[in-house]
Amino acid sequence: NKILYTSKNSINCFDFNTRSSFKVTSAINCISLDYDKETNLITGTNNTHGLIFNASTNKLHKCPHFYPDDEAIGRIMFRTINQHKHLCVVGNDPSFYFYDMQRERTAHKFTGFSNLNDLDVSENNVIATAEDEIGINLYDPRTPDNKIGTLNGHLDYNFSALFISEHLLATCGQDRQVIIWDLRNQKAVNSLQTDYRCAYSLDFDKSKNLLFANEFSGKLLCYDLNNSDVSKSSFEYLGFSTGISIDKFNSR
Repeated sequence: NKILYTSKNSINCFDFNTRSSFKVTSAINCISLDYDKETNLITGTNNTHGLIFNASTNKLHKCPHFYPDDEAIGRIMFRTINQHKHLCVVGNDPSFYFYDMQRERTAHKFTGFSNLNDLDVSENNVIATAEDEIGINLYDPRTPDNKIGTLNGHLDYNFSALFISEHLLATCGQDRQVIIWDLRNQKAVNSLQTDYRCAYSLDFDKSKNLLFANEFSGKLLCYDLNNSDVSKSSFEYLGFSTGISIDKFNSR
């Protein structure tokens, strides 16, 4: 298993088996990162433009221009919605788009949030947003103007929200907590601590039931969710990084 991470002007890959890193591509300044193993595509953003890197052909492509040059893109990720592959693009204005990659058009645009740091979409199309407020807000994409719930448990701003199953959501924020929620009753089922600093982003390995978080300190934290007594291990190799993507990544 390998992890993709951003560092300065490159996308790098760390191999857990050999405990060594190698550069996937250079000359890309990314502040967020996602990987789709079905297409072997990597996506990231350099503030104003989304980028797509094809790991099979080593070619870089520029995404459609979602925002004006003075509006920054905060996060970008691949998501499957209604059986179509979408790019989910989070802007700093703040708003977000769902861009249908097969139809090559914007499917939905959502506006009216506070400062939006991250979001995720569940398998049954619930949107969870991490905003510059204490609660995690839940929306139905069919009625985006109305919240369907708020998850209260964090003590400060939220940086990341990630569905790890149809009903379970993981979040992290400024308060150094990683919280796992059950959306069936909108309650926290586990509260995990980071080591020293707050965690900025999350990713999940479904095959091994492992939750990953990257600290501002540069450490990568791994939470083993296979037992009720969650164990934590850490890797000190990233340096400062704002985006991670865990997957079985095969790179040349």
